[in-house]
Amino acid sequence: MERAHSLEALKAGEATRLLIDTSPDLREQMLSAGVTSIDGVAFTHAHADQAHGIDDVRAFVYRRGARLDAMMNSQTQSLLRARFGYIFETPEGSGYPPLMRDHGLEAGQTASIDGPGGKIELSLFDVVHGREPCSGVRIGPLAYTPDVNGLDQKAMQALSGTSLWIVDALRDKPHPSHAHVNLALDWLSQIKPRLGVLTNLHIDLDYKDLLERLPEGVRPAYDGLQIILAPSDGALIDLSRI
Repeated sequence: MERAHSLEALKAGEATRLLIDTSPDLREQMLSAGVTSIDGVAFTHAHADQAHGIDDVRAFVYRRGARLDAMMNSQTQSLLRARFGYIFETPEGSGYPPLMRDHGLEAGQTASIDGPGGKIELSLFDVVHGREPCSGVRIGPLAYTPDVNGLDQKAMQALSGTSLWIVDALRDKPHPSHAHVNLALDWLSQIKPRLGVLTNLHIDLDYKDLLERLPEGVRPAYDGLQIILAPSDGALIDLSRI
């Protein structure tokens, strides 16, 4: 997620960058996207595919000369501290400084990440992802729910007014911890964002086939997809490949 005061500022690199989750291929993703700095991190949950690239924030921390603020719910905070305690505090006998300053952010609370493009305000909301404590992320007109198979009334309220919703749609068949395509489409029909983007697509979904059968205003994600929204009203400015 990038925020800039204007499109020209964004193109010039004067943006505030919020990273959501630290996947195991984080280094490759950042290199492919040409990202050389980040200003903060938000975690949706502590599963390996969302968090186990956490060590690769080290280069960004060294470059900025300061720790990154990391937002997450309290359950995710406990799990990440148990697995990656050295990321948040220097272990006894070690000379390596911590990389992140963790903040427990519960559903409905708001936090902000500051950077060259101004503040990014975000909030988390609880979603069902099998048995794992998991959050969706809301940033102005954008909502992001990468892993979800259930949404209660509070979650639907948190999604209300979304212009862009990036939502889990693992496969066509129902799954015990992920939304399937028809479930994601049902949610999208209720929230009615300007654009719905299906993510976390499994290998049994063909991109071209899915694109052809999705309704207007919904499309599948792909690696390198870049979406630019107007900061004033969330209108879609650009949809392209990085």
